[in-house]
Amino acid sequence: MLKSPDSLFESDPRYRDQFVLEASGGGHRPINIQDLRDMVASIELDQAVPVEIREQFDVARNAFV
Repeated sequence: MLKSPDSLFESDPRYRDQFVLEASGGGHRPINIQDLRDMVASIELDQAVPVEIREQFDVARNAFV
């Protein structure tokens, strides 16, 4: 289901109960948008892949975030 415009910046309910374990100190905190971005930031396609496909891949990475 497509979100309404006024709820686009609300977190996805599937992520509300997910936490990130902190490397220093062993604590935890709720997952945030930067964590989601960090998950996909290093995934890149080779420059030999056609530019149209790399652009669509970036659309998918941004949709994930």
